[in-house]
Amino acid sequence: MKKYLLLILSLTIILVTGCGTGGSGKTPHTHTFTEGVCSCGEKDPNYKAPQNLDNNIEMHKVFYKYDELTKSEYGYIYIGYYPQSEITDEYHTKKLDKITEVNERGYIEYDGHEVMKVTVVNNHIYASPEQSGDDIFEYGTGYAPGTTHYFLVEPLAWKVLKYNEFTGEMVLQTENIIDTRRYYENEDTRFIDGRTVYANEYEHSEIRKWLNEEFFNLCFTSEEQQLVKEVINQNQAATKSQNIREEYVYNDTHDLVYLMSYQEATSAEFGFAPGKLCDPSRFATASDFANAKGLIKHKVLDDEGYLIVSSIWMTRTVFEFNTYAISYVGYDGSGATDFYVDAPNVGIRPCCTIVLK
Repeated sequence: MKKYLLLILSLTIILVTGCGTGGSGKTPHTHTFTEGVCSCGEKDPNYKAPQNLDNNIEMHKVFYKYDELTKSEYGYIYIGYYPQSEITDEYHTKKLDKITEVNERGYIEYDGHEVMKVTVVNNHIYASPEQSGDDIFEYGTGYAPGTTHYFLVEPLAWKVLKYNEFTGEMVLQTENIIDTRRYYENEDTRFIDGRTVYANEYEHSEIRKWLNEEFFNLCFTSEEQQLVKEVINQNQAATKSQNIREEYVYNDTHDLVYLMSYQEATSAEFGFAPGKLCDPSRFATASDFANAKGLIKHKVLDDEGYLIVSSIWMTRTVFEFNTYAISYVGYDGSGATDFYVDAPNVGIRPCCTIVLK
C-alpha cells in the first residue's frame, strides 16, 4: 500500500513540475514561463495577457452609432490623434517608467505607439484633497496628486453635427471631453490696439490660441490639416442672453478649431434640444487623460433613470452681464452654467469643419 502511494506521489510531482515526460522526447524540468508560455510549449494557467495597445480603427470614414441616451443614430468619424485611454497594466508601465526621452510632440515612443506621461497635480475646481471613497468619484478625479500615469495616443472620434454628402463638408465636435483647460489666465480687463478687451472675449482668449495652434498641430497630421476648413465664427451675438450690452459686441474670429457657442449647444440643427434644460444629448464623458488632468466626473441619472458618468464642458459664450465669466454646459446637460474665465479644470470638446476631398 505504501509503495502504491509513493508511486502516485512521484507521478504527481512529475506532472506538476515537469513536461515532456514519457515518450515525448522532452526532458522533465521546472517550467520557466515567458509571457505565459514555457519553452516547452506549456502555458501558464494563471497568466494574464498584457493590455493590448493596438487599435486598428479605420480613419476618415463616416460611421453610424446608436446613442442609448438620445435614442437616435448619429454619424461620427475618426480623424486626428490625442492622448485618451490610460495604460494600467504593470507590464507596460514598468517599461515606460524607464523611458525618459520624448519626441518633438512631447510623447514617449513605446512599442510602435506614442504615449503621454502625466504627473497628477491637485488643481480641481471645488474638490478638497481630503475627499475620498465615493465622494472622490463625484467631486474629485480619482487620481491621487503626485502619482504618475501613462495615456495612449489614439485616433480621435468626432461626432458629426452637420454633414453635406454632396460637398463632403462636415461640422464636427469631439464625441468625448478630451482635455481640461482654462479660458483665460485671469479676470483682468486689457487694452489691445487702443481697444478695451474684457477677460471673456473669445478673440483674445487663451483657449482659442491653444486650439488653433498647439492642439491643431498636435492632433492632426500634415495631410489631415489640409482637410480642415477655416471658418468665421460670429461672436458679437454669442452671449447667452438676448440683451446684448455694448461691451459684448466682440469681433468675429477666423478659426481652424474652436469652441461651440451657447447658441450652437442649444440648437436643433446640431442635434440638441433647444427648449430642454437638462438635455441628455449634451452629456459628455471625460477621457482618462482629461480626468487625470483634473476634470471631475459626476454620476448622473438620465431621463430613464440609468446611471451615467458626465462632466462639464466649455463654450465660447459670454455669461449674461459679466465680463469675466463664460457659459459652460453642466454635467447634467444643462446649458446655463457659468464659471470664471480662470477656472482651471473645465472640459474641452473642440469643434472643427472638415471637407473630405
